[in-house]
Amino acid sequence: MATTMKNISVPLINRLGLSTAKTLVPFYIRQFSLTPHHSVKRIEVTNKDKQTIIEGKPISSDKDKELAVRKIQAPTKCPLCEFQDKLTYRDVLVLQQFLSPDGRILPRHVTGVCFTMQWKLQNILYQSYSAGLLPNYKPILPVHEKPSDYDKSYKWRKNNVYYEDFSTESSL
Repeated sequence: MATTMKNISVPLINRLGLSTAKTLVPFYIRQFSLTPHHSVKRIEVTNKDKQTIIEGKPISSDKDKELAVRKIQAPTKCPLCEFQDKLTYRDVLVLQQFLSPDGRILPRHVTGVCFTMQWKLQNILYQSYSAGLLPNYKPILPVHEKPSDYDKSYKWRKNNVYYEDFSTESSL
């Protein structure tokens, strides 16, 4: 990556809220480039003599690109609205995408799901936590901390939990 050094005047620095020690302050600008998002590739798998070769070959025509890119068909433009009834508490790999590294549910503006799917995600994540399918992110007690400061609801989790297979919209 190339780095260029430019001199910026004091009024611009004052507008940016930076401190001014001299009239001309060196300011580094990083130049970088991104690959275009419209370069779509087709994945081809070939088997030769007990070897599996997986290649990503670029798609040349516009018609093939339209077929390769999956568009969201739901009217709310929510990525999960198409899988409303198919998403269950057992789909751990899908559900982990909506969790932060410390185990909290990511907010709607980060995930891009609609209000109803966020509510359903919370219910489904609670079910998978209580069923023991998602890891427990409860912190280990530090040495000088009181155990009474922490939640003691972890004791009931030693029992197995099973749910009936019905959608979260049912009235049960």
